[in-house]
Amino acid sequence: MEEKELYQLIKKYLIPDLFKFEERYAELDCYSKKFDTYIELKCRTSFYSDLMIEKHKYDALKSKRKSRYINSIMLDGYPKVISFDIQQIPEPVWEWKMVPNANNEHYKGLELTEVGYFNLGLGKNITKYLIFPN
Repeated sequence: MEEKELYQLIKKYLIPDLFKFEERYAELDCYSKKFDTYIELKCRTSFYSDLMIEKHKYDALKSKRKSRYINSIMLDGYPKVISFDIQQIPEPVWEWKMVPNANNEHYKGLELTEVGYFNLGLGKNITKYLIFPN
């Protein structure tokens, strides 16, 4: 699943007023006025029991009164969508790691970034509301 598809499913089935920030370097991905909630979306093609978040994204989410970190991952060929309530779960342990650069369109190499990990068990599985809504 790609981020655009995840956004469309959330908008269609859960948050009809979800607004996507179109700026390439927007602090976060989406906002719902109805729920006064900011959302960061991530889609991964592989399964991980711990999902990475960049420190600057975590800080942006944590600075909002309500925020969600929503991840789509592939598990046995099927998407699984997990939502993390950033205000209700413990802050991750931070470490510096070389990760692919997504912020500079002219340089696609690795960059040193501060990251942390959330265990899947800290999130809520919302797949059934998006993939199989009825």
